[in-house]
Amino acid sequence: MESRLKQMAEDRGISDDVTFTGFLKPDEVRARMELADIYLFTSDQKEGWGAVLNESMNSGCCVIASSAIGAVPFMLEHCVNGLVYKSRRVKELSFFVKKAVESRKLREKLGRNAYASVHDIWNADNAAACFVKELKRLTTGIPADRTAEEKEGICPMDKAPVISPLSGYGFVRRNMKDKGLKA
Repeated sequence: MESRLKQMAEDRGISDDVTFTGFLKPDEVRARMELADIYLFTSDQKEGWGAVLNESMNSGCCVIASSAIGAVPFMLEHCVNGLVYKSRRVKELSFFVKKAVESRKLREKLGRNAYASVHDIWNADNAAACFVKELKRLTTGIPADRTAEEKEGICPMDKAPVISPLSGYGFVRRNMKDKGLKA
């Protein structure tokens, strides 16, 4: 696959702008991610949760992600802390990439908001607190008091709805604000 991608970059005249790093250690991946302005997350439904979404958001990247990735409907709010395109819609992906490349203001806003989402909501402290509450509920049978975030269903450890890969895009668009950026 790498040789095919290198050939594609060569054929399109962009090989000087594309780097194929090969395998990198996790700390090297993180260091490179923190240098990036935009993170494209183009996996399909086989990705599962996709922890790299947490990592790219925590690095302050402007994330453009496929709706088929498990974490996307829960962590990304379209046009607020990232851009979500319908899986396999290359024109929509291209539109969002073009907008992000052309607008530093958009990139920086989405990157700041992505970082804030991970820092304020999707962090280890919140996950641990939710886990402890769930353990107390399971062991005592008494529901713990829930925070406003938990009541909204945005807390780590909350029960998540089942979202099929085919309905993920609709779920994202129905349940998250669209701030006017449409392909």
